[in-house]
Amino acid sequence: MGSPYYRATTKIVKDVVHQFIELPSDFIDTIVDTILMQRLRRVQQLSLAQEVYPGAVHTRFEHSLGVAFTMKKAIHHIARNLREVVIPLVVEEVKSVRGGDEAEKVSEVLKSAEKTLLELEKEAVTAALLHDVGHIALSHISEQGLRDPILEYAPKSQPSIEIDVDHEKLTVEIVDGLATTGYYRPVYNGEPVDLDMVSEILKIAYGDGDCNSSVKLSGSSLEGQVRDAIKCVIAKLLSSNIDVDRADYVLRDSIHTGNLSGIYDLNRYYSVLTIAPLIKYSPHSVEVELDLGVLEKGVRVVENMLLARIYMYSDVYLHDVSMTYSAMASRIVAILYLAGVEATASSSNGQSNPRSARRLLEKYPLLEDLANIGHLVKVRSREEVEEAVLKLYRLVDDEFYTLVSQVAIGYANDLLHYLSELDDVVATPSGAQGWYREACFALAAFSYGLIARRHVSSLILSDDNRVNRVLGIIEGRNPVVVGSLSRIMTPLVTLSWSTYVPYKRGKGMDVKVFRKKNPLVPINLVESEQARLARELADKVYAKMIVTYLDTEGSESGGVKGLWTKRKGKLSAEEAIEWMRSRGMLEACGLSESEALRMAREAASKAEKISMLLSSYSS
Repeated sequence: MGSPYYRATTKIVKDVVHQFIELPSDFIDTIVDTILMQRLRRVQQLSLAQEVYPGAVHTRFEHSLGVAFTMKKAIHHIARNLREVVIPLVVEEVKSVRGGDEAEKVSEVLKSAEKTLLELEKEAVTAALLHDVGHIALSHISEQGLRDPILEYAPKSQPSIEIDVDHEKLTVEIVDGLATTGYYRPVYNGEPVDLDMVSEILKIAYGDGDCNSSVKLSGSSLEGQVRDAIKCVIAKLLSSNIDVDRADYVLRDSIHTGNLSGIYDLNRYYSVLTIAPLIKYSPHSVEVELDLGVLEKGVRVVENMLLARIYMYSDVYLHDVSMTYSAMASRIVAILYLAGVEATASSSNGQSNPRSARRLLEKYPLLEDLANIGHLVKVRSREEVEEAVLKLYRLVDDEFYTLVSQVAIGYANDLLHYLSELDDVVATPSGAQGWYREACFALAAFSYGLIARRHVSSLILSDDNRVNRVLGIIEGRNPVVVGSLSRIMTPLVTLSWSTYVPYKRGKGMDVKVFRKKNPLVPINLVESEQARLARELADKVYAKMIVTYLDTEGSESGGVKGLWTKRKGKLSAEEAIEWMRSRGMLEACGLSESEALRMAREAASKAEKISMLLSSYSS
């Protein structure tokens, strides 16, 4: 209560989803209004979906505020349902089965659970607010670019250039750093937020933390057991089949894209959330397992959420054109990353043209920030946390678009020239000569396509089962497939995919249903009589794979063996080459018009070969 930030007031933010988002004023002052959070105003929620849905320009910042508010409301509804519905029914049932003494102990556990849940509101809301702070420019697209298969097959001077950084891992590491160093000290209604607890919640939510949801009545430290169990409940509320993250983004994305099939009843969602306790008996003890669930009357709203999300994936997230633009952007990120890594290495150890490399990094700081992204995930000192926050602040959409625009209009020909020079600097395997000149061509062409809204051609595989079989082979590192792809992968051809599971089972993901007729034993949602849709969707994987390439005029390929559908692009190789010639980009890349056209034709042929190769493995 003694915090200088404390005022018994709330701040109200007008919002398109929640109408009014209310959060404590001191919470806004101490964590929302910081560089760490405010940078999310410059990271769009749906990245390249705006190329199809012009209204989809909402940001990770407003989504994060929405998730924090949804978490706050969810916690209060869970506490109310626990107090008014669950505890009376469970205690009465235990009394009839085991007697008054054990009923009193179970009542003590459940009342402690309600109290602890409300006590941890500040940590839960903070975890919800911070859940996306690890997102960099273009959100998931950059993550895809930093995992681009081209990074594995590219000739390079660095011994290890492939990295694996996702926003969840980066989020946990940054929050860990904040907790360790005290760089930020959030306050919520006059009380300090325990960032160590926030970090623990995030780790459990994203699969890196231990979760113990059982409370043994005969065990010691009942309060500590309940606290551990409630951490698990909050983590599931942040990441599960009915989490507050998707509760916000499905509605928010639906409204901003105008695709109103993603609308569901959010207020009904709040009203049915609860803790669904499982009471386990043994001859000498009673154990209470606390789990996130819904009241039995809430099965329908869960299924409505599932259906809304399916429609959003079908119409928005997996839209063919949106995926094509995303593939182009992710390849741009991969090429910029390669250039940044080589320039950073050259600048620091003088491998080749260190002065030129330093000038390049000074002019295009995004290159160095991308190259060093892997170093942001291990920060412990206050100085390291501060530096990580400042570097993250530059990894935002407008910095990316500024650089892409400079490339597209011919104002970054020094960068293109540097890329083409790498052919003479980096040792390339046999048959890979000219790889970086082609990468230069791809960077220029795809950048022009993004800025002029002219997507390239694509081959699309939307058979879920076939895509899943192919992904199993690719992700299983099958040496035959890896070798084949390495021989035909080219900078002008992208291979990307997207998958999602509407309803996951196992590993604590199942939604529990609390039943009035049997309050001691909740059931999984798919076992409920009312749950028809969830049963059909359980563990079903929806997937789409896409191969994009710069097509030549007059090409009439109809797909591969009837499995792949061709979507003709607006941007032809000839148009891209003519634009590059007029802006001096061909010269910067060290290419003649005929060489560039030959590269494009060979790349289109390789796209067909990749499609045929993957088709053979999907049979």
